[in-house]
Amino acid sequence: MSDRDQDRDEERPGERTGEPAGDRAETGQAAGGGEFSLFTEDGPLWHYPGPALVVGGNAVVLAANAKARPLVEMLTGGGRRELRAAIDDALGGRSAQISPLVIEAGLLSAEGDSQALDLAVMPWGQGTAALILGRDVTLERNLREALIESRQRYKDLIEASHEFVWETDAKGCFSFVSPRGALGYGAKELIGRKAEDLLVEDEPAPGPFSTEVPLEDVEVWVSRSDDEPACLLLNARPLLGPDQQWRGARGVASDVTERRQQESDRARSRNQERLLSYILGLVRSELEPARMLEAAASALVPALPAAGIAVYRLAEDGGGSPHRAVETGVQIPEELLEEALEELDGEEMTVDLETDDGLLMLHTTAHEGGVNGAICLWRGLRDGPWNEEDRGLVEELAAQLGLAIEQLRRQEALEKESAIDPLTGLLNRRSFERSLEERLMKAPGAWRDGVLFYVDLDNFKQVNDRFGHDRGDAALVAVAGILNRFTRRQDLAARLGGDEFALFLVDIPLEAARRKARTLVRAASQLKAFSPPEGPALGFSVGLAVTDPNRRETLVALMKRADKAMYEVKHGGKSGLAIAPACREEDAA
Repeated sequence: MSDRDQDRDEERPGERTGEPAGDRAETGQAAGGGEFSLFTEDGPLWHYPGPALVVGGNAVVLAANAKARPLVEMLTGGGRRELRAAIDDALGGRSAQISPLVIEAGLLSAEGDSQALDLAVMPWGQGTAALILGRDVTLERNLREALIESRQRYKDLIEASHEFVWETDAKGCFSFVSPRGALGYGAKELIGRKAEDLLVEDEPAPGPFSTEVPLEDVEVWVSRSDDEPACLLLNARPLLGPDQQWRGARGVASDVTERRQQESDRARSRNQERLLSYILGLVRSELEPARMLEAAASALVPALPAAGIAVYRLAEDGGGSPHRAVETGVQIPEELLEEALEELDGEEMTVDLETDDGLLMLHTTAHEGGVNGAICLWRGLRDGPWNEEDRGLVEELAAQLGLAIEQLRRQEALEKESAIDPLTGLLNRRSFERSLEERLMKAPGAWRDGVLFYVDLDNFKQVNDRFGHDRGDAALVAVAGILNRFTRRQDLAARLGGDEFALFLVDIPLEAARRKARTLVRAASQLKAFSPPEGPALGFSVGLAVTDPNRRETLVALMKRADKAMYEVKHGGKSGLAIAPACREEDAA
């Protein structure tokens, strides 16, 4: 050590006085006098808001204010290495030092909290000591740590979240997107992109990504990277600058497409169930099978929707062409119907056909495992293809239609049995009169001339008396065969009872009816085999009554006219024909 250094060390106050550092810090006094008057109770550093102290060589505290007690105790106990290094640098006269220091809990705070200080360590007394001034930065440190922790928490949550977190700038472009990206896009692909370009439909300006008001749970439809639509549930807040000027928006969005699809599927399922229940209710409320089919077809037209519907019945033996039972709405193109119906092969099936005008769907109906009909549906191309809901509804309803078709078959069979004379197979009197009355009740002019033939089998009693009822029954069956050959599909033929028969021929003028009647009378010769060898032969007495298309003649009046004409033939020698006078005014309905 040089003489100069030795002299300087000898002059250091701490060593000159030999006073304990703790005592000097307590009183704020130090040897050396005036320059330490700053630390007296009236001195400026005594009232310094933070710790202030002067430290000499070997970290001896020469003077200190009251708030410096923890530092004095720290230095007396050996000190902190970083603090002693800063003091040594100041004592060497090299430079002032800023030394951050955390005082452990309990040393400065009665509450036991730790304290953070920024310490300025400066050369003092021409390098003979170091002046240390401390500033309490505990609050700043806590705030900074809280901010760091908050930012890290936010970052962790954003990275872990499946939500789409975003922020847009004043131009409406994405300025921040959560690291996962969204909608099949990476985050980098979205940054700088116009947010509103993602929207499926134009929204009123400003859009949800550039909102100027808070938004809560707003559903927005956007396009994914593969152009498929997606539904976002969006919450957003506008961003305002210091001048309260709008500078963008930020928010979070959840992809709820799958949830909405599930809700939509459940809603469609519920609607389909309600619709099916409603239609089945309509069908089951009808007692008549034919009305069941009509109710089902009429309800399906708006439900699907369909432009036209036709229900077909198959013959009970499966042969022959399908018979159209019901048709409603627009008429389905016949050539398309024929093509679809040709594919029926007795198995349950669905047939789809498409033309430039529309789409046809055929679905078979069945009962007890056997196909008994088909429902054909037609819609235009603008209504789109038949979807699964449409097909499901038709399939469910087809089972009910199959039952209705079967019931209709049975009803018709029963009606036929009750309407047919069991011996001859002709209509019985009741069904003949009911059918004839329905025709007579049509509006005037609805159909042209009709002629009623009242036919009585001459000499039939002798056949029964001579040969018995079996031969008489055979004769009646033969008569029925003759009458059937005289009728067309639209005509009526009946056995009124015993040996009396009737024909009603429609759309036939009087002269043509007269010729038919003469032919019928001659045809009685075919009954010769049933007549007795001796005695009068079987023959026909025929009375004709012509209807007036411009009048509504009652059934009773028409039958009386024809019957009276027939008896005229009977009384005139039998085996002939007579024409009744025209309908009188008083006999019209």
